[in-house]
Amino acid sequence: MTILEVANFSKSYDDNEVIHDISFSIDKGDMFAVLGVNGAGKTTLLECIEGLRIYQKGSVTFLNDATFGVQLQSSTLPENITVSEIVKLICVWNKSEKYDELISLFDLKKIADQRYNTLSTGQKRKLHLVLALVHDSDILFLDEPTAGLDVEARFEFHELLRKLNNQGKTIVFSSHDMYEVETLCNNMIFLQDGKIKYQGSIDEFKNSIVLKYELKVKTENQNEYISHDLKDLTDDLLLIVKEYKEKDIKIVDLQINKPTLEDVFLKIVEGEKKWRRFLCI
Repeated sequence: MTILEVANFSKSYDDNEVIHDISFSIDKGDMFAVLGVNGAGKTTLLECIEGLRIYQKGSVTFLNDATFGVQLQSSTLPENITVSEIVKLICVWNKSEKYDELISLFDLKKIADQRYNTLSTGQKRKLHLVLALVHDSDILFLDEPTAGLDVEARFEFHELLRKLNNQGKTIVFSSHDMYEVETLCNNMIFLQDGKIKYQGSIDEFKNSIVLKYELKVKTENQNEYISHDLKDLTDDLLLIVKEYKEKDIKIVDLQINKPTLEDVFLKIVEGEKKWRRFLCI
């Protein structure tokens, strides 16, 4: 069931159209990623959907009166307010009784009495994430949510997102961490030059460009791995192993590296850069 629909959407700054006539929808319960290089329009799109920016054309429709929470890419709070004070304040504003639950996330209890201006970048990100969870929203919009978080906090946040998603929450976020997107999300759009280059599932996006598997072989008396490209996973693998056997070379380890979301992303971006260089000649 569709929970958010964006139709024929365009956004301009003066005469510069940064998003041009895009349409897509997000289903209830999706873990949905908005991808693209810097300047592709990701944050602009999210902020227009969230009502923070005015757009010129199209429509943004939340179905069934869906509510949403937001964690912005860049935000700040009063310097002298403490962690506990701001969480309590936002809870009161939203008539939420979740203070005890929220202050326990990311070990915020340990820094509850610290003032905002004394927090590290990672601690501030954790606090902003917690504030986005104050009310029981149907949709969460998260713009670069784990930027600045350490490995432990990132893992904790990923587990929290999975838990919320399993409870039926729809989660929409942008990220430059392709591993994060590949691990968490099921659907996505890829923005390029203000247009949707691709929309659909993560798996379909990964298969949209043919990339080779890499076979790494370590043999007896060989310290380094030998790399082989595999066009066909089954046939090429068998041929290579057979060749080693015929040469009486003992294989002690094999590694097969599957093309990742990051590989596909970089392939598309590199192709765009080459095309632009061509146009400039």
